[in-house]
Amino acid sequence: DQYAEVMKTMQQIVFFSLEKRLASFLRSESERRGSPAFSMTHEQIARCIGSSREVVTRTLNQFASRGLVSLGRGTITVLDQTAVSAILE
Repeated sequence: DQYAEVMKTMQQIVFFSLEKRLASFLRSESERRGSPAFSMTHEQIARCIGSSREVVTRTLNQFASRGLVSLGRGTITVLDQTAVSAILE
């Protein structure tokens, strides 16, 4: 339900760094969709993880430079699921 989602987001904001929140989101979203590639804007991701678009864009660009993701126009592809999961450890 919506309340549970809000509480989950609040817990992540309080206890996890943005990098971990973003990695968790990327992993769960690609698993949920059954594909490493999915269409979503940086603004939509920012709303889901409780951040700003600018910070999400900066962090995604860092992930891309490390070879973790590939960024296209409105599309994100998780290239290295193992490395993304390792951020969460």
